[in-house]
Amino acid sequence: MYHYRTIAAATDLPFMVYSMGSALVPERDIRLFDIPNVKGMKYTGRDYYAAQCLKRKLDGGAIPRLRQALRRAGDREGEKRFKTIRD
Repeated sequence: MYHYRTIAAATDLPFMVYSMGSALVPERDIRLFDIPNVKGMKYTGRDYYAAQCLKRKLDGGAIPRLRQALRRAGDREGEKRFKTIRD
């Protein structure tokens, strides 16, 4: 967590978390999406149940924040792509 907070403090650019080889723990990993710059996560593991649990937890919180961030940034194309993915 410290690593990603340090990156976020150094830039205002959005970035994705790359989870390779580490266990996905939804209760822990959902906190990554409290970092404003984190816009997604690439997960290369095989624990599909944990990935689905994390997705369900995010559907109530981080996803609406992403939509708000796109709107605030004036990214109309990003908003359209986001709406298409979500619908």
